[in-house]
Amino acid sequence: MVQSNNIFDLKVDGETRDPDVEKNCTAWDTLIAEKFHHGRFENIYNWLSPEYVWHGPGGWSSKASDDFVDLIKEARKGVPDIRFTNQLIGSGNMVANLWSVTGTHKGEYIGIPATGNRIAYAGIALGRFDNGRLIEEWELWDTLALAQSLGVIERGGGDEYLFDVLQNQSKDALVKHQPYNFMQDTSYSSPCELLYPTSAASVNNLSAQVALNISSWTTYIKSLFGGNVLVEGDISVSNKQPESHDLRHDADTGDNRFAGWPVDVMRTIFPDLQCTARSFGEGDYVACHIAWEGTHTGELEKVPATGHKVCFTSISIAKFNADNQLEHHWDVIEDITLLQQIGVSVKDKTQNLLKVFN
Repeated sequence: MVQSNNIFDLKVDGETRDPDVEKNCTAWDTLIAEKFHHGRFENIYNWLSPEYVWHGPGGWSSKASDDFVDLIKEARKGVPDIRFTNQLIGSGNMVANLWSVTGTHKGEYIGIPATGNRIAYAGIALGRFDNGRLIEEWELWDTLALAQSLGVIERGGGDEYLFDVLQNQSKDALVKHQPYNFMQDTSYSSPCELLYPTSAASVNNLSAQVALNISSWTTYIKSLFGGNVLVEGDISVSNKQPESHDLRHDADTGDNRFAGWPVDVMRTIFPDLQCTARSFGEGDYVACHIAWEGTHTGELEKVPATGHKVCFTSISIAKFNADNQLEHHWDVIEDITLLQQIGVSVKDKTQNLLKVFN
């Protein structure tokens, strides 16, 4: 889920922003408004490439087509007052969008009948642009908050809800299910293929400050998960280590959590956990796309080890201050995909939600 210790408020100096980045950010903001706020689908290809591909959780992908437009129409029908707030940073042809959405669940949405509930959740997307049009996108969102908004699972669980479920299998929302082996069923042969391609992503020469911040973010991930967690040779970040600045944990993750998941639990379940990271930044911010890989050999309460290989992704946006200290970070992880891979699935109404999530 998206984690933050403050209201989303990414501030970038517009006077120093690269004109191409500004063009791409404006295009993405306009594209979302045309699709969801106005329903002017005839205009979307002004900002959306005909070759557009969207990548979501669990390897799910969608291309620009009538089916793609139908999904947007379904969202507008189910949540007619849907509104997106986009906050964007970028470098070269890459843009990161920390977005939030609100609205009222007045019609059937992804198989869930109208509840009248207020919808409020957030996510992070990474976009690759070509000649001012969005050509490829990688997106994750707070599945727990959305499921709670739709009344699929109980509210009030917060960050610990998923692990409460894992530790208490008698809860009705989640049940033990035949484990889903991602690496056998997916068409991806390597975790790197789940990330935005460095071969196609043009990131402008990073400033010394951004390069230092990226290095500091890498150091922070290593401090959470262990020095060997990052797969050397696949990290598209500076190798220069920061000077002796102590990185301060975000207030919401001071107890060693990442995207709402306790780090010690993740390391217990997956003792061989490793990741590949790709990053870019603008101003005080760093956007990071991570593919995680490990073997489910650790047991957690009533969830026995399956021995299965797991692979899932996360997206983060981190903010640093002038002293190269980490002030805030917003993270979202493929929690539903991860739950499936360690043998937990969702039944009844939530199963309809999973068809969209995966």
